[in-house]
Amino acid sequence: MWASILRAGVRLTLAVVWAVGSVLAPWWSLEVILGIFAAFALAHTVLAVANRVKNGGVLLQLMGSGTLEWPRSYQEEWLRRPGDYVDGTVIEVVPVDPIPVRAPAAPHITLVGATREIERLPLYRRTVAEFMDEVNALLAPRGAKLVEQGTVHKPRERDAN
Repeated sequence: MWASILRAGVRLTLAVVWAVGSVLAPWWSLEVILGIFAAFALAHTVLAVANRVKNGGVLLQLMGSGTLEWPRSYQEEWLRRPGDYVDGTVIEVVPVDPIPVRAPAAPHITLVGATREIERLPLYRRTVAEFMDEVNALLAPRGAKLVEQGTVHKPRERDAN
């Protein structure tokens, strides 16, 4: 929740900075450019709040079909981007290499299911172990579970030659 509030607050602050710059700009052309930036930043803030309300602040949704889905934002729906989901009863958790700066969304993981995967899922400063424990507690009644990378043995493919 705090990550969403922080994200919206930073975006709103950026919109205010652009708007103040637009008001104080000495030339009308700079005033127009900064005003456009302020409008885009404000729209970005409104979308962040709307997406938070729409998705209820959840990171993943457990669907009736048994898949874990990353909820789509309004922007993704407008652009008709297909949803990200993983399927299967055993879902592998693969840590993503950390980025060199400290980010509110870090660390990131990739979830690998039977046929699909969700790449770069942010954990918002939770450890991978905390995330896995929380999700496994919710998945247990459905017979699905998250496992660490390397514990799933997939059949090797044969060469055609």
